[in-house]
Amino acid sequence: MIRWLVVVGLLGCRDDSKPELSTSTEPCAGDVTSTGDSTPSLEDFEATVTDYMIEYAIPNANVALMTASDDLILNLSFTNPCGGEVPTDGSAIPTPEVTTPLARYRIASISKLITATTAHMLEDAGTLSLDDRIIDHIDLEPAADLDGDGAIDTRDSRVADITLMHGLRHRSGWNCREEDEPHHIGDPSKADFRIVETYASAGTSIPLPIEIDHMLGYTAAAPLAWDPGTSKSYCSVGYVIMGEVIAAATGQPYADAVADRLLASAGMTQTARGHTLESARLTDEVRYHDHSPMLDDSVIAEGERAARPYGGAFNLENRFATGGWVSTAADLARFGRAFMRGDLVPDPDAIMAAEEGWPDHFAERERATGHTGSLEGSHALLMCFGPDDPNPVIASACWSFTFNKSPPRDITDPETGEEVEPRHVLAYELANDVLGMRTSL
Repeated sequence: MIRWLVVVGLLGCRDDSKPELSTSTEPCAGDVTSTGDSTPSLEDFEATVTDYMIEYAIPNANVALMTASDDLILNLSFTNPCGGEVPTDGSAIPTPEVTTPLARYRIASISKLITATTAHMLEDAGTLSLDDRIIDHIDLEPAADLDGDGAIDTRDSRVADITLMHGLRHRSGWNCREEDEPHHIGDPSKADFRIVETYASAGTSIPLPIEIDHMLGYTAAAPLAWDPGTSKSYCSVGYVIMGEVIAAATGQPYADAVADRLLASAGMTQTARGHTLESARLTDEVRYHDHSPMLDDSVIAEGERAARPYGGAFNLENRFATGGWVSTAADLARFGRAFMRGDLVPDPDAIMAAEEGWPDHFAERERATGHTGSLEGSHALLMCFGPDDPNPVIASACWSFTFNKSPPRDITDPETGEEVEPRHVLAYELANDVLGMRTSL
């Protein structure tokens, strides 16, 4: 018999970081179940998802596929009774939550596609130009001490040259990813404690949770590693900035500007703004699980401890434009199809070719596009095949998956010997080996 463990006090104050352990030593048993709409021709596709869920103890997943004729032929929700955190004793903490195709998940960095597409729509409407400088729309003034000399750092003069397009293409000049390169600043959108420290060093005390303005004051104080537009460094804060620019250019809150334009046009009725705390979950939103039930210092409440998906790793409200949307798998597929049809922007191919938010050759497939997303507690993928895909059966089709557990840690690809993230392995396997060989849908 499976004994359910109820983890209490995840958002409360803790004196230690020891994980809560399951009291059961019995192996978990039970099959992955599914509900929703499917087609017999995609049984191997579904099997790949369920195998992945079992291997990595993922509690829930939703998968959707929309064809080039806009038929939603796959819209399934999976429940794994043996999914959840895995404590140090090796036993699973199963979840009793059974999901449906209406379940909503955090989509993490797929949110960047929403922000980028909204920015393109505003450019098409004449509201802004992506060649505009950031400082033409919002203030970007240093307010932190990154070099530790006790004074607010002087802004790099090149910051004034960063355009909106540079931010969309991760070419702002800030080094957010390359640790072995000069002036590495990490990811400012997940550097809450570092931001508090650098403000304090400059003589300003700020409480938790920090605000977006604090993040921007920290980022503006950071020196550029490269001239804007010359080198690529994946930098989520560029999309946080774009969210602020969208709000300033439209005179609306970012969420309203997106809802009125993109969500309405794409028919994304189940997509909404997410929240950090579990107590603020939306209707039909899943619960999120990390690899273990370890608690970390909360970025939301001073002195408290929190599960990593619920304040122990990030402030979702501050990361809204770069990773804070919540959606269904079906809505993501609709979004992809609306983009590919040209309903949202007049020339999607040009945007893909320039990698202005939407990449080209995604998942190593010619003219495919999309994005992965991952946060502590969730990971997801949206992929659309190109109109000239070598397999005409899947040309212009879009599919998505969403999971409510942190992506598995890096593994070694048996073919290349390289360490890769399993969510990407799954994307390639499904897209190239399973869907890519369909003779019918």
